[in-house]
Amino acid sequence: MIGQEEMKAQVRDLWRLCFSADSEEFVDLYFRMRYTEQINSAVVEDGKVIAALQRIPYPMTFAGDVVPTAYISGACTHPDFRGKGVMRSLLAEAHRQMYREGVVLSTLIPAEESLRLYYDRSGYALCFQQDEKLLTGKCLFVDKYSSFLRFSEIDSDKFLSDEVWNFFYEQQRKRPCALLHTREDMQAVLADWIMSGGQVWAAFSVETPVGVAFCLGTGEDLQVRELLASDPQTENQLEVFLLRHYGADRLLRRFPSGGNGEFRGMARVIHVQSLLALWSRLHPQPLNIRVTGDDTFPENNGDFRVEEGSCCRIQAVTPNVDRVYDIRQLPAFLFAGLHPFMNLMMD
Repeated sequence: MIGQEEMKAQVRDLWRLCFSADSEEFVDLYFRMRYTEQINSAVVEDGKVIAALQRIPYPMTFAGDVVPTAYISGACTHPDFRGKGVMRSLLAEAHRQMYREGVVLSTLIPAEESLRLYYDRSGYALCFQQDEKLLTGKCLFVDKYSSFLRFSEIDSDKFLSDEVWNFFYEQQRKRPCALLHTREDMQAVLADWIMSGGQVWAAFSVETPVGVAFCLGTGEDLQVRELLASDPQTENQLEVFLLRHYGADRLLRRFPSGGNGEFRGMARVIHVQSLLALWSRLHPQPLNIRVTGDDTFPENNGDFRVEEGSCCRIQAVTPNVDRVYDIRQLPAFLFAGLHPFMNLMMD
């Protein structure tokens, strides 16, 4: 058994070893603002941490509600212990801890393509997509409305003030299926964004926030990782302002995908019955659904009756099953047509 401070120090050392491309400034920020004992999962052998990950809590919009999810961050194994099933066992234990905490879904972003198949073995499936649209001045229009807006670069304190934060959070919530940044989480996100050379802009109508944008200038292209506005007109005027301010030829903006975008993140269902009940709010017709293939949670396997916002387990074996899904197929079924989205994940 090792103490909290020793655990944190060893996890940090393992991070440096496994993610050597990360700057010391980023590592300092992560372990100061994101890491906590409560969200850390680790494997210790002979007093040494050989694998670790963090379960960062994220609310998510779904079925008109906000549900608890967890984002896997910093998953790493000491090189001497790779290929021995250590991380797979740690993921299973992290999932069980999520279940105990009431988390219904786990998410992550694979660091490279080859890891998609690896995480598939632990029940994950590609789920979150994004589109990137390239805009130029010719794509945008300018009208007199812009004269009523004031644009201002803002720092972390201003962003987290009640007026700007409340606007940002409510705009996030309008997305039908998206991970939501909490105020605490945004402290770390903003610190990382600004440390990486990014800027945050806000549009104000008189003194009321009506738009925010996260920008990163890269030569002739302006990267806009997030832009939220109160209406399409404000959105357009904020884009026009940013192009002019940065003197950029093009603006590359990230959007929730309409269905044919780049896959960005993966999801793993932790609590089948809870998510099926929420799904049935959107699809009230009665269905019998069979779920298979969950090696970690036997209670997730079986037959379920969903109807008008409720889900109950069918105790008797029934031949009248309308749908059959492996645990990996459930995210695509649950979130079909909702365009699941994650953004600003410090990845």
